[in-house]
Amino acid sequence: MILLGSLLLSLPIAHAAEPVSVLDAFFTATSATCVTGLTVVDTGTRFSPFGQAVVLGLIQVGGLGLMTFAVFVGIALGGRVAFTERMVIQETMHHTPSAGVRRLVRHVLAFTLVSEALGALWLWLRLRDELPAATAVWSAVFHAVSAFCNAGFSLFPDNLVRFRGDLAVNLGITGLIILGGFGFLASMELRDQLVARLRRLRPAQATLHTRLVLAVTAALLLGGILAVTVGLVVVGGATGWGVATALRFGAGVHLAPRRRVVAAVAFALGAVALGQAGIWQYARIEGGVLPPLEYLAEVFGLLVPIQFAVAGIVAWLAAR
Repeated sequence: MILLGSLLLSLPIAHAAEPVSVLDAFFTATSATCVTGLTVVDTGTRFSPFGQAVVLGLIQVGGLGLMTFAVFVGIALGGRVAFTERMVIQETMHHTPSAGVRRLVRHVLAFTLVSEALGALWLWLRLRDELPAATAVWSAVFHAVSAFCNAGFSLFPDNLVRFRGDLAVNLGITGLIILGGFGFLASMELRDQLVARLRRLRPAQATLHTRLVLAVTAALLLGGILAVTVGLVVVGGATGWGVATALRFGAGVHLAPRRRVVAAVAFALGAVALGQAGIWQYARIEGGVLPPLEYLAEVFGLLVPIQFAVAGIVAWLAAR
């Protein structure tokens, strides 16, 4: 598959204006098939629509797995699934019952296509206001597939940096990444349970695999948000304590207690404000990517005020 992709990406029809070397084509095909996200040439400007479609196809095959894709094509053509192919699918998907391989492969393709289609529609609703009609559709499809397969490829020269702080694009890409990493076995089991409940039947008990997937996914997502909140509170508290301690045992040692407290609170809030301003200055003017702390602080809105409040309270307590 990598060699075929390299050959197609080496063709003149796959290039936009400046030719792409055979080595760069081979690297791009390898990275796309193995969904690593590493690039040596800009996908959006160096490759023509044909070349971008080749890259997208390699990402899709690499994300699904070559054997899974081959088995699906065989099933679609009316062929039988050989025993060796069943064993490979089982090993790839960590799936035990060999009799359910055909059903599993159908679910993999259906889950993938539905998720990517909904993701592409979501992204298109946002991109249609900024890009020409055809470009918006193609960009939405490309980034939906790339995100679902965790490939990291983008058609924009700056990847997705231009959409930092954009809630719609970030939620769409993040949702696709989570769905793509969720796993096909867990999603199939959850689908079966949902169908059973809709039919008012008693659903089968979730397997250990599915329970672990749900628990670990929820823990990582909620834990990340909690870590952001705790991080901001700790930074605010450390700032307030540091300023108050410096005033109490340094420059403010001769101040009256009330004035020292007022000065500590003022300096602590000023230090937090300068820190926030410095990060935003770097992100917006220097072209850096917004750190996750600042992005989530912008989304949820209350974290930065909490940081200010904690800094002021700690400074007041430490300076007394």
